[in-house]
Amino acid sequence: MDYKSYADLILAIQRNAHRIPSDIDLIVGIPRSGMLAASVLSLHLNRPLLDVDSFLEGKGGWFGQTVQRMVDMNGDANSGHVLVMDDSIRTGGSMREVRERIEEERPGQKATYCCVYSAKAEHPEVDIAFEVTGLPRFFEWNMLRHRIMNSACFDIDGVLCHDPDKAVNDDGPLYGQFLKDAKSLHLPHVKVGAVVTSRLEKYRVETQDWLKRHGIEYDTLHMLDLATAEERQRLRRHASHKAEFYRKSDYRIFIESEYAQAVEIANLSKKPVLSIQHSTLLEGDTTASLIESLPNSMKSSSTARRWVGALGRKILGQEMYHRIRFGKPLNE
Repeated sequence: MDYKSYADLILAIQRNAHRIPSDIDLIVGIPRSGMLAASVLSLHLNRPLLDVDSFLEGKGGWFGQTVQRMVDMNGDANSGHVLVMDDSIRTGGSMREVRERIEEERPGQKATYCCVYSAKAEHPEVDIAFEVTGLPRFFEWNMLRHRIMNSACFDIDGVLCHDPDKAVNDDGPLYGQFLKDAKSLHLPHVKVGAVVTSRLEKYRVETQDWLKRHGIEYDTLHMLDLATAEERQRLRRHASHKAEFYRKSDYRIFIESEYAQAVEIANLSKKPVLSIQHSTLLEGDTTASLIESLPNSMKSSSTARRWVGALGRKILGQEMYHRIRFGKPLNE
């Protein structure tokens, strides 16, 4: 499973911008996601930007309000060299459609077709593909409408809605009001597999009402069957409760808010977990995942594991790190 964040997208564009022909006059983005990639590249190369429809209507390309000037692409179709940009390509349908429109409406137009991520090294619909991604794949900017969410477990607090403040997290009247009024955060546009939360079972009705009011469709709602929040805190059941359900299920990914909990869920379930907090996909063995993210010069060195261990202790705390790393409390 391959996941790319906004940060990954920007870095990929920066690493590959030198591959763009130097005579490009205008960057044309394919809405919606292609406009994101095209905007980043236009800023990096200091080239004007347009969407496909505006380009075909003959509009000039904006550099931005700070410069207040446009490049005139009217007149002859051959008046400039355009770069047509999308974020990714798999089957090539969207790029093919745009290419056909440009060839029909602006015959003779000099154009180069480019994408950031491709499912294979060479694709007939693009001239330049920056990087190859594995399949299945999903991106931070399209995950909430991606079909993989049908096979996902979703945390609630910190993912679907904001976390309760300490002042209202009293397991009483204030918390009850929070459950009704919680502001939404990341709402999926497709049906999700399961909603898995460490909220207590006694709040099921309030939770179901909130999910229904916000149009969230799901197969099942799994909650923690303990009497009080105090007992949940004492038993430290937040992550282990989620991991146990996820491990036994057929769901393919868990969307978790807190990074520390995401690490623990990934280690206990041995399955992929996406941390919303750090926009990081953890693949079961989180130590291996972190080492894989290091520069190549560090990966084969014993320094890598020491570095990852030190980072883990700093982020998680000594007690939590030891429990995740060795599967038992520090004093055992």
